[in-house]
Amino acid sequence: MKLFTSLSPSSHDIPPLLCNGNIFESNYDKANILNNYFQSKTILQVSDHVNLPSSNAVEQFLHDFDISIDDVVDSIKMLKTGKATGPDSINSYVLREIAHEIASPLRRSFLLFTSLR
Repeated sequence: MKLFTSLSPSSHDIPPLLCNGNIFESNYDKANILNNYFQSKTILQVSDHVNLPSSNAVEQFLHDFDISIDDVVDSIKMLKTGKATGPDSINSYVLREIAHEIASPLRRSFLLFTSLR
């Protein structure tokens, strides 16, 4: 931490940029110059017409799919406890501890989701 606090704020600044004969010093201008540069490097030039394979829309559904409560419990128990929480902010340790209680509702939700068209 001492290293970060000892650095002066100016040591983190991007030096002035020379672009098309002009010198740019504001962070806004420098950000736009760098953005335009990197954007120009990622534009794909398609000179030849590429024939992509046609994709006939095929409806695929999971029919007669079943998952047991034990399968759900086993999947929950395989969660790694040392990982960060997901968007639901529920720690994997907590999920593992309540696996048997939440397995049935999760199973029903999954089966309902897979049966929707």
